[in-house]
Amino acid sequence: MSLLLPETRRPAPDVDTLADLCRLTLPRYPGAVISHETAALLWRLPLPQAAPTLLHVTAPARLKHPGLGVATHQAKLRNDDQSWVRGVPVTSPIRTLLDLAATLDELALEQTVDSALNRRQPLTSRDELRARAALLPRTAPPRGALLRLTTAPQPEDASRLQAYDEPQPQLRVVGRVTEWFRSVSSASRSIRGRSLSSC
Repeated sequence: MSLLLPETRRPAPDVDTLADLCRLTLPRYPGAVISHETAALLWRLPLPQAAPTLLHVTAPARLKHPGLGVATHQAKLRNDDQSWVRGVPVTSPIRTLLDLAATLDELALEQTVDSALNRRQPLTSRDELRARAALLPRTAPPRGALLRLTTAPQPEDASRLQAYDEPQPQLRVVGRVTEWFRSVSSASRSIRGRSLSSC
């Protein structure tokens, strides 16, 4: 099921389609995992900006020649910073939120954190996220924002946060579909067609 974009009423990238693209791309980048905005989409986290047109990967060593449509990041990830979604190696929910905290404004980050914490099956806990944020250098911009957002919610916030307790197909992502995502759909159909023919 596609996620709907309220500004355009057009479908955002289907998560399974995006996972297909990630599986096609990662073999070119040994040791890399999907990260940042791409990881957020795989975890079904809302991105209040335009739908990203780059596929983000993080690797322990600097990646040369990232290729068209790919944004590369260098970081040595902890074991618990890595996870799997639909057979794709991806940054964990907490690591994904830490990465997004460095680029999103605080209002957008608040919406993303709320979504991760307040759903039927939370991606992480408030205490776990706060503990990881506290380990960041004091001068790191994401640290202060995440520590503020992971304080205990006020009673008046309860009704606002209930929205994230709905089944995830109702999640809405704000943005616009690009030619990049339409080309992803074609690649995905090709992959699935080959898979069916080999059965």
